[in-house]
Amino acid sequence: MKFWTAWISILLGIGGSMPCFATAGQVKSLTISEARRLALSALNARERRLPRIGIYFDPLLPESRYLYATVTWRCGSNGSIVVDNFAIDRLTADVWSATMSCLKERNAELSRLQIQLRKHMRLSKARYQLLKNKGPLC
Repeated sequence: MKFWTAWISILLGIGGSMPCFATAGQVKSLTISEARRLALSALNARERRLPRIGIYFDPLLPESRYLYATVTWRCGSNGSIVVDNFAIDRLTADVWSATMSCLKERNAELSRLQIQLRKHMRLSKARYQLLKNKGPLC
């Protein structure tokens, strides 16, 4: 019985010190800095040119597959406007809308950056196909 309990714990990722998504092979996961670049690239060209853009991440949970980013535009001395919200997949570099269910963000600049980051993460096309999913809100 102990054997099965240990095996199930390992499969679920609670048996070790690493979160279960990190043990899925030698693929690196995104850093906050890389996720910030993805969030900026996911904006349209007009939004990227706004002055005083800020990107804030929800507190990071080690076992979370997604980083949730809020992009704001600080306008005036007392306020800011939310430009967009994203869910960024730490394993695939996919960027999803965090406000519209199942909407994957796509544009040329974002695609170029994703290709670059996936190479840096050592994420092969075959491994990407295994890891990709329909997003956190689907």
